Amino acid sequence: MLLTETQLRKIIRKLILENPNHYHKLIAMFSSKDLETIRQAVELGVTLGYFEKIAEENGNPTWWVCDLEADEEFYDMYAEQYPEGISVYEGGKSNVYGTNEIGYIQIVGEAGRHSIRITWPKEPLK
Repeated sequence: MLLTETQLRKIIRKLILENPNHYHKLIAMFSSKDLETIRQAVELGVTLGYFEKIAEENGNPTWWVCDLEADEEFYDMYAEQYPEGISVYEGGKSNVYGTNEIGYIQIVGEAGRHSIRITWPKEPLK
């Protein structure tokens, strides 16, 4: 019996999903508030099939933006732990660009979709 690529991915994903610790590790990487660690979490999550990159913007000199479509289990676990998302804002500190914008990893609420948007400064806070 030959399997299609989609069938094989589903089988591998099912085996991987038997260990929910992966979700916790990815969420911990998101909460590190370190851009490189967040990017690694995105790449790892995509590789493991937990989410798909819908859009990514690297051209902005000050911000990295990435939209993800997450699987339902990951999305639900993230939303439970961080219902307001994760923010880089730290009590009155502005970003290095002198604006009041903050970096965040937040749930984008659309019916039937499990979207997460990451907007993160390329430079750490002052």
